[in-house]
Amino acid sequence: MTALKTGIGRRGVQDVEELPNVYVDTSGGWYDSEMVEYAVRHMGAERVLFGSDYPGRDYAPQIGRVLGTNLSEKDKEKVLWRNAVSVLKLHGS
Repeated sequence: MTALKTGIGRRGVQDVEELPNVYVDTSGGWYDSEMVEYAVRHMGAERVLFGSDYPGRDYAPQIGRVLGTNLSEKDKEKVLWRNAVSVLKLHGS
């Protein structure tokens, strides 16, 4: 998994978008909603996971990075929690 932070940005998404078993997360870097939208456009919402960098960063701006996008409510839910439930197999029995 790689982070959508300033360090990898668009290039990082481009490097992994053709690798279906690789995900990116939203942690780190500036609070940039456009980068989250870019990753979803190129990789699909199913491959973008919320990340907070806690305790080094406050939750509010990290959540705002996702909530401030123009993504559908369904895609925001995927990024914020549904994808983690799926990847970590937290569905229950």
